[in-house]
Amino acid sequence: MIFGRHQIQSSIGRKFDYVAVPYPEGNISENFNVFFNEEMIEKVIYEEYTDNEDQMLRDKLNEIIDEEK
Repeated sequence: MIFGRHQIQSSIGRKFDYVAVPYPEGNISENFNVFFNEEMIEKVIYEEYTDNEDQMLRDKLNEIIDEEK
């Protein structure tokens, strides 16, 4: 389950597009976090509920990411 976007893995100081945790357990500890980038996604099994606020957040994050490149 993805629970964060545009995350930094603190142990290596590297930025990733997403961080995920086991479902349904959730965020157990750092040892269970999985960091990955969008190009690593082969198939989306379930897309979460989205609304206007979520889309605004995504747009703002994309602006920030583009500025950092």
